[in-house]
Amino acid sequence: MGDRNNIFFREDDKGNGVYLYSHWCGSELGEALANVLPKAKDRWADPSYATRIIVQGILDHYVSPDQSTGWGLSATLGDGSGRIWVVDFPDQIVRLVSEGDERTPNNNLRSWYFANFDGGK
Repeated sequence: MGDRNNIFFREDDKGNGVYLYSHWCGSELGEALANVLPKAKDRWADPSYATRIIVQGILDHYVSPDQSTGWGLSATLGDGSGRIWVVDFPDQIVRLVSEGDERTPNNNLRSWYFANFDGGK
């Protein structure tokens, strides 16, 4: 069981990036991302720093320091809902995609420019 989902941080046009996996807060990831994305605005052109700022902001909200389960970072996709949030740094777009479409900017279910992202409402 659980409420699983992933955010993929796409750092370049080759599709390289990292996944943030949530076991229990998957349905809240869009809203969580919308809350922290503006905090990384000064680093949107620097994916490694922006990713760290965003991940830290999300984890600070949801994870206690002594918690050892529920969240993970990986180069591969974790369990999910079949849809993935993508923070696409080259295009500065947040995309909601089906699993398998996260590494290319095609086949978006929905998309928003960073400055206009509202959490998917």
